Amino acid sequence: MQTSLLAAMLWLGFAAAKKCSESNKLPYSSLFTSTYEDKTTTSTSRITLTKTHTEPPYKINTSSKAPTSTSVTTLSPTSGFGTSTTLSTVPFSSYDPTPTPTNLVQNPGFENGGGSLPPWVAVATPNGTVGSNDAFSGLTQPGNGSPNAVRLNITLIDSGQQAPFASISQAVPISPNITYMIAYDLALTLAQSDGNGNYGCLFSSSLGGTLFQQFFISSVSGYTTYMSTIVPSTTDPLLVQLRCFYASAAQVELDNFYVAEA
Repeated sequence: MQTSLLAAMLWLGFAAAKKCSESNKLPYSSLFTSTYEDKTTTSTSRITLTKTHTEPPYKINTSSKAPTSTSVTTLSPTSGFGTSTTLSTVPFSSYDPTPTPTNLVQNPGFENGGGSLPPWVAVATPNGTVGSNDAFSGLTQPGNGSPNAVRLNITLIDSGQQAPFASISQAVPISPNITYMIAYDLALTLAQSDGNGNYGCLFSSSLGGTLFQQFFISSVSGYTTYMSTIVPSTTDPLLVQLRCFYASAAQVELDNFYVAEA
C-alpha cells in the first residue's frame, strides 16, 4: 500500500512539472527535489516535493550594439581598510596618453603679428659694418608651407675683405647636459664659387655651445627638414649663421624651428 502511494505521488509531481514546463510559464530553470523519509520508529513514510524557481543574479545584455561612451574613466584606488576609491572621467577630446613636448622656441615660424622676427635677433655684418648691402638677415616670403620664413644672404665679396656673416639667434630656456630634440626646415637657394671652384660659404647651427650642423654650401636644394638630438654644454642661445671666407656667394632660407626635451 505504501509503495503504491509513493509511486502515485511521484507520478503526479513529475506530471505537474512537465505540464508547467510545456506551457512556458517558468522563465527560468526549475529545480525539483524529491525526498523520501522512512521513520522506522513510527512505521510511517513521508514524501517531500520541492519546486524552486531560480533566477540568475545578473541580467544578460543581448544587444549587438557597441558601447558609445565618449569618455575614459580612470580608477585611482586607495589602500587601507575603510578607505574610498576615486573615479574620474576625462572626455576623449582631452585625453592624451602621450603629450607632445612643448616647443621651447618662440615664434618658430616667424608668423607672429602677421610676420615678424622678435624674439629672434638678426645680425648682418660684412666687413664689420652692420647694415651693409653685402649681407642680409631678415624675413622672406613665402615660407615652407607658411607665409613667412627667414633668409640669410651674402653676396659676392673681394677675397681681401674680412669674412662677412649673417645670422639669427634666440635665447632658448635649456639646461646643460640634458638631451634635446632640435629640428628646422632649410632650403639652399644660392651657391656660387669664387670662380676657381672654391665654395667658401659655411652654414652652421648650434645650441648651448654644441654644434648641430655645419657644411660648405656647394649646391642648391629645396626645403629639407633636419632633425637630431643634441646635448648642450652651456645655456648659450640657438644660433644659425652663414659666413663666407672667399669671393663667394650663398643664400639660405629657414623655417619651423623646434627645440624640446627628448
